[in-house]
Amino acid sequence: MKIYKITETAEYPGHRACRVTTAGCNFRCPLCTHHELLEEPDRQYFTAVDFYSFIEAVPGKYNGVVIDGGEPMLQQELPDFLRHLKGYYGLDIMVYTNGSNYKMLDELLCEGLVDRIVISIKTGRSGYERHTGTKFDEEILENLKKTAVFLTNSYINLPYEFTVTAAGGLYTNEDMAEIGEMIKGAKCFKIKNFNKKNNILLKNSEFYKLSEIELSKFKEIVENLLIKWKSLDISGNSINLALVVFNLVSDIKTISDIKTASDIR
Repeated sequence: MKIYKITETAEYPGHRACRVTTAGCNFRCPLCTHHELLEEPDRQYFTAVDFYSFIEAVPGKYNGVVIDGGEPMLQQELPDFLRHLKGYYGLDIMVYTNGSNYKMLDELLCEGLVDRIVISIKTGRSGYERHTGTKFDEEILENLKKTAVFLTNSYINLPYEFTVTAAGGLYTNEDMAEIGEMIKGAKCFKIKNFNKKNNILLKNSEFYKLSEIELSKFKEIVENLLIKWKSLDISGNSINLALVVFNLVSDIKTISDIKTASDIR
């Protein structure tokens, strides 16, 4: 584990939480305000053992930990790290991710190693290079889609939300429509406005803070697509209409593998 920093406080609803911020990211998003987390070859990073020592020094102080980055799921040791945090210390875990490592996300969620997850959704197909600052990668785009489908159609009862930070001069109506199509069925979506005061990766850009009208328009485009796929609630049984796209997720082989929320109560 390459840990950039350990923070004594973190926002995690209903928890007394600290934060582990990992180093490295596979995107170079122009709006990134954490570009200091991109790996530096000569930097001395904290390790998992350092965090264990931190937790053991304040027994009982925390019941939760937030994992962010960078992109935490670039860390191959992350599953073992989370197993230890849950199994040995009994901590609830909240993870921030860009959703590009579907294989690891699937492993973590199916094993019950994450209690809450926030997906910072960056892009659809047409704006991929603009929004990620990297060359188009079909495999990563498919992973983003699989992540969205898995969370919006999963029988795993996990609190989640999708977020996007939008800026004028970077995002378009078409971009928002593609994002809305990707996360259709999502129960929680938040759009954040670009803050030009932030120290972003792409300096001297022409990006600007959206007006309330522009921001509302972007939000409306996405939410109209989400409403189209909203869940029905019949006698307490939550049935997600977007299950018709179950075949996009390679791990689901048959209809019998799909469960509604009522099946796990």
